[in-house]
Amino acid sequence: MMADSLFALITRTLCLALPLALSAPALAAPTEKPAVSQKKTSKKAGKKTAAPATSENEAAPDVQGAQGVDYHCEHGASLTLYQYVNDEQRAALRWKNRLLSMKRITTSTGAARFENTQAGLVWIGIPAKGILLDAKKGQQLANECKSREQVLEARQQAAPAPVNSAAAPAQPAAAAAPAATEQAGAPAAPAAPAQPTATAAQPAV
Repeated sequence: MMADSLFALITRTLCLALPLALSAPALAAPTEKPAVSQKKTSKKAGKKTAAPATSENEAAPDVQGAQGVDYHCEHGASLTLYQYVNDEQRAALRWKNRLLSMKRITTSTGAARFENTQAGLVWIGIPAKGILLDAKKGQQLANECKSREQVLEARQQAAPAPVNSAAAPAQPAAAAAPAATEQAGAPAAPAAPAQPTATAAQPAV
């Protein structure tokens, strides 16, 4: 009887301890998963923040030796365009404390067009003026941009044409018309006496 009771007690103890032993790893396992998920999210975040480097947003272009022209635009805006004598396919634009590289785009109209695709800026210059556009937003950033030379040329074209000095002598001729009329009303001068005719030819001997 003692053996049967001891065996029943051991069997009952094992039946109670086995479910607890099996459930313990299941309860401890979820604590390790968040750590793995945090590592994965940190790696993904690092990949998103890294942007590919391009030649247009790396560093400010070197404008030493380039010819800079200042433009004054509407509403007090201003910019400076730098062009390279030895390289007509690129330029630099200073706009709102930013110095950006610009690439020439060939046009059918002959206008000077420079673009920066990364910043979305487009500069279009014609002999009379220039305009700066934001290609990404589809709007004008600066209009009626003119250099000092363009302003002087516009003033010269707007000035009235000088009077032609060759037309001035025509006035004395018109003033002389009354004098000619007075002379026509004066009595005619007496005719000069007729000159004697030549003597008759001597008869031949």
